[in-house]
Amino acid sequence: MRFKIVVIILFSGFLIFGSCRKSYENYGKQDIDIKTMSDLKVSSTFDYKSTKQVNITVQLPYTVDYSSINGRLDFYYLDADLQEVIVYTSVADNNGFYNGRIEVPSYLEGIYVRNLSGDYYIEFSGSLKATLEGGVLNFGSFLDTIPPLDSTVVKSATYRSSGGVRIPPFVSGIRHFKSTTENLIQNGDFEINDFGSIDDWEDPMVADGRWYETSYIGNKIGRVSLSGSHVLRFSSTNYWEYGGVAQLIEANSGNLITLSAEVKSANNNGVSWIYLIPRDVSGNSLAFFTREIPVVTNVWTTYTVSATMPAGTVSCQILLWNEFYSGRTVYFDNVVVTGPSTDDDGDGVINEEDDYPNDPLRAYDLYYPDNIQFGCLAFEDNWPQTADYDLNDLVVDYQFKQVLNANTALVELYADFSVRAIGAAYLNSFGFEMPVPSSIVQSVTGNVLSDNFITTSSNGTESGQSNAVIFVTDNPKNQLPYPGTGEYVNTSPGAPWVEPDTLHLHIEFISPIALSVAGYAPYNPFIVVNRMRGREIHLVDQLPTALADPLLFGTGNDDSEPSSGRYYKTVQNLPWALNIPGHFDYPLEQNEIISGYLKFAPWAMSSGAEYSDWYLPNISGYRDDQYLYNMPR
Repeated sequence: MRFKIVVIILFSGFLIFGSCRKSYENYGKQDIDIKTMSDLKVSSTFDYKSTKQVNITVQLPYTVDYSSINGRLDFYYLDADLQEVIVYTSVADNNGFYNGRIEVPSYLEGIYVRNLSGDYYIEFSGSLKATLEGGVLNFGSFLDTIPPLDSTVVKSATYRSSGGVRIPPFVSGIRHFKSTTENLIQNGDFEINDFGSIDDWEDPMVADGRWYETSYIGNKIGRVSLSGSHVLRFSSTNYWEYGGVAQLIEANSGNLITLSAEVKSANNNGVSWIYLIPRDVSGNSLAFFTREIPVVTNVWTTYTVSATMPAGTVSCQILLWNEFYSGRTVYFDNVVVTGPSTDDDGDGVINEEDDYPNDPLRAYDLYYPDNIQFGCLAFEDNWPQTADYDLNDLVVDYQFKQVLNANTALVELYADFSVRAIGAAYLNSFGFEMPVPSSIVQSVTGNVLSDNFITTSSNGTESGQSNAVIFVTDNPKNQLPYPGTGEYVNTSPGAPWVEPDTLHLHIEFISPIALSVAGYAPYNPFIVVNRMRGREIHLVDQLPTALADPLLFGTGNDDSEPSSGRYYKTVQNLPWALNIPGHFDYPLEQNEIISGYLKFAPWAMSSGAEYSDWYLPNISGYRDDQYLYNMPR
């Protein structure tokens, strides 16, 4: 059961109309009249990246023993359609600790982190939310090991404050659909009106699939119908009460058991918990693993607790527990318990967290830019001369999938490429370089080299290169043929749309490669211009390959300085290529990007500090669609 979170992001901007003429204030403390790209005043150090790298430290819950299993972490955000956009996947060490650097779209202000024990949000800047302790997201700080209230507790008029509970930011959620996960308990959705009774939570129980109400507030518990679905409601009219419902499942020592439940509170008069309580053969409680539920009024939210069962465990009690003041009402639904977790392929990754549960050589899929969408590479091909900045000479959409083993080493690489536009007369080849020896590549399949321009070795990498250079296509016009009218392909209004042909590359390696060595997608993409092998165009400050002609640097309008690591910038600090971590509606033929993207100029002139979301659609004042190519949807 995955907990979805509604995030509303408010955007603001300004737009000054008037043909292609725009004025942007307060850059360099002066008004700048922007007519063309050459009018931009851009810092010499700006790299034109639409992504940023952030450091994240996570401590997984102490209730789980990670000495023999991996602890998977998924980092994601929610798009406009509330899809979970996973930008990174990794694992914690045997102590449940993770410290890493992930790459995300620059406009994101935070990221959600998913572990078996729940989903939480981390802010990248500003004051850290309560989920962070000293910059560390500690899943254990949401858990406790205290027992529930019982008959020996002296009743008190003092309300048990939840002030010490660390409440995750943006914890509000939308309603789940019914889970299809195999559930160890029965009637987790409360659609069956079948309940027993016990005196208190610590009474003997049997694993018979029934919920048992504690008698003290048994008359305050009942099924009700909400939005066409049955849920469990607890309500109180007295000043102070406590109680709950419990179900027993079979469990054994070393089992990893996970409990999740959706909870909604109608008010804040009380506290609720969910419990995993392992029991021994005599029915005695061996431990208490609990998650206190903060008050989130009238919003369904999923809470989770995971724990490794201690020695002597023969069963585990699932307990939904409440402490009431008068008027307290709380609802539970979709209670799911999973376990014991198994590892069928023996790679140290439990099936629930293994993308390849029956393959010991593979464990995780790591996508770039993410698991949902394609990124976009847009090239100008007139280097080293000045470009016309319609950025449509070659437009290639891409999505990489790095397949990792249990140690997060790269086993193989899948990459999809779709040539979406060719706005040039030149015949440009497209490829990318990986920072690994070409000899470590076993094979490359799925690319198309048909014109005998690129010479390859037997493993499919380009010959004469020490690093692995893989060409996707040596002639993009084979994937996107000219339609017979219009100036080029998919760049002119009124000309027929040509449906792109997607190439599916598969790269296998002789042995797994550590990600610190293999690097990360999109690696080092580039084009070779018009059959001149030495004339390469890369993203800003990316190194040329060994076959690039060094004599071209510093000629024409190029201001590269190889000795200082400066590459592929004009003397005005403008690029010849952009990488967009999402969809990009490139400009129409011979329309500069600033004409269609009204926030590109302030983004560039602020070195990315302003309008880092400049390319996103559906934001008022950000675009002038008459200058952009609108592909059929």
